Amino acid sequence: ALVIGYRSVLKTCIAAFIASYD
Repeated sequence: ALVIGYRSVLKTCIAAFIASYD
């Protein structure tokens, strides 16, 4: 569960970063 949560947060951060970059 911890790993899944970590990946979920990481994915969200990456998505937000890409959105901000674009």
